[in-house]
Amino acid sequence: MRYSLRKLCSLLKKSRRQCHRWKAFFDAWYFDGKLELPPKTKMVVPVLINGRGQVVVGDRVTFGDSKSPKSGNGAILLQARDEGSRIIIGEKTAFSNNVSLIARKHIKVGSFCLIGDGVQIVDADFHGIKPSERRRSSGSVESVHIGDNVWLGSRVTILKGVTVGDGSIIAAGAVVVSDIPSSVIAAGVPAKVIKTL
Repeated sequence: MRYSLRKLCSLLKKSRRQCHRWKAFFDAWYFDGKLELPPKTKMVVPVLINGRGQVVVGDRVTFGDSKSPKSGNGAILLQARDEGSRIIIGEKTAFSNNVSLIARKHIKVGSFCLIGDGVQIVDADFHGIKPSERRRSSGSVESVHIGDNVWLGSRVTILKGVTVGDGSIIAAGAVVVSDIPSSVIAAGVPAKVIKTL
């Protein structure tokens, strides 16, 4: 009996993950976007693809973690908002739950990265700075680059124009507004280097 229940649970998990995959492709088609998703991508939570740009996912990427904090269904948003926008994710990168990547131009996340729950990465202001421009302008846009083997802790925010060097750690709750070099730990608001690895 116990073996049968385990087998049934395993089958249900597999079918749910397959449904997440089909829905991601359907969303990309519906919004006139492009999605490259290798067969060995693991989807523990839904992945929302609702932009007109291109999303390219490397081999063996994991979306969602059943043991991590989750709000709602834990969905991950990958929004390459405009036709020329791109989001690139390197191989074997692991995302926790409720992560958002929103690109008006280009966001690149390297290989072997760990992305904590509630992380937000954006490459634009989305509104003009001056009060008279806030409803008419999308503000400035600058690409974001996250290097290989980077660990972004829970609720980290990465803002436009930032490069995070290979092997670095961004501590939980940090807001990154300027470049972070390789192999360091950065923390705070705004994030500053506090230790070399």
